[in-house]
Amino acid sequence: MTDEIKEEYMNHYIYLHNLKESGVVNMFGAAPYLADEFFIARSEAREILLHWMQVYSKLQDEQIVQKEIERRNKQ
Repeated sequence: MTDEIKEEYMNHYIYLHNLKESGVVNMFGAAPYLADEFFIARSEAREILLHWMQVYSKLQDEQIVQKEIERRNKQ
């Protein structure tokens, strides 16, 4: 996987951001939550989670998820 932000994962990024903020789970164990939320295979959820972890610093530094949440809330 690459460290580029994938627009097609934005819903996943937002979900993982909110899950992390909730403190419900250690993020290393978040794949089952992601799989259940988006009705995807756990293997796909693990890939998305790994990607999110790889781009997490960029998402945070550029406030990408927060900006997208704000944009959606204005609609």
